[in-house]
Amino acid sequence: NGTAYAEATSIALSGNTVYVAGYEDGPSGQIAKYWKNNDAILLNEGGNQGKCNSIVTSGNDIYMCGVSGTRSNTRALCWKNGIKQFQDSTTTATSKAYSIFVK
Repeated sequence: NGTAYAEATSIALSGNTVYVAGYEDGPSGQIAKYWKNNDAILLNEGGNQGKCNSIVTSGNDIYMCGVSGTRSNTRALCWKNGIKQFQDSTTTATSKAYSIFVK
């Protein structure tokens, strides 16, 4: 909305719809989001910080990947249509996802 620092990390088009992956700074850290045209959709859960790093469309579905967690413990994850589908369950190492591809 222009009141906080935000960063776009990936763009996808589907017809006349523009999807943008990224994050926005919030009071407790980075907030993973994607934008559909001008509407922001929140991806964070449970108060964790996060980033949405990549976005693609396939048919009527939107696929995204990124990270979620705390400053010292982040986990790679993927979303489909804004709902978490996978999160790395590694307990001793940080993981990150930077790109997603759908066949």
